[in-house]
Amino acid sequence: MSLRNYLSVIDNRLKNETFIKFIVFLYILMVVGYILPSIFIEDFFNLNSTQENPISEIDNRYLVFFLVAFVAPVFETLIFQIALIKGCQILLTLFWERLNENVVLLSSIGFSSIVFGLIHYYSPVYVIMMFVLGLFFGMIYYYSEKRKIKPFFPIFILHSLYNITVFIIEIKCY
Repeated sequence: MSLRNYLSVIDNRLKNETFIKFIVFLYILMVVGYILPSIFIEDFFNLNSTQENPISEIDNRYLVFFLVAFVAPVFETLIFQIALIKGCQILLTLFWERLNENVVLLSSIGFSSIVFGLIHYYSPVYVIMMFVLGLFFGMIYYYSEKRKIKPFFPIFILHSLYNITVFIIEIKCY
C-alpha cells in the first residue's frame, strides 16, 4: 500500500468517526507518529526542554500538572490554533479575495504552526519539533472544520493529552 493510500484511509477515517473515536484515533496517531519519535530526537540531540521551561521552576508537582494539563492547553489552543488560524483566514480573504479556501486554511495553519514553534524556543531542534506539533493541531482544526464541529474542543483535549503524556514520561525519566 502506498503512502497516498494510507493518507486516504486516514482522511476517510477522520471524516467519518464519532467524536470519541476521532479523539482516540488522533491520540494514538500522535503517540506513535510524534511523541515516540520525539523521545528519540530529544535523546539524540541531548535536549531537555524542561530545564529551560519556566514551569519547571515550580516545586509543587500538582500545580505544575494543573498548569501543564489544563491551563496551558486552554490558552495555547485559544491563541495559536483558534485565534491565529481564524485571524489569518480573515486577513487572507480580505486582502486576496481570489485565494482558494483550502489555500487560505493551509496557509493559516502553516503560519500558526510557525508561531507555535517559535513560542516554544528552547533550542532550534525543539522549535522544529513544536512546529510539527503545531501542524498536527492545525490538522485537527482542519478536520474539525470539515466535520462541522468547533475545533477548540478536540484540539484542547488532544493538546491536554499530549502535555499529560509528556509530563508522565518526564517524571519517569528525570
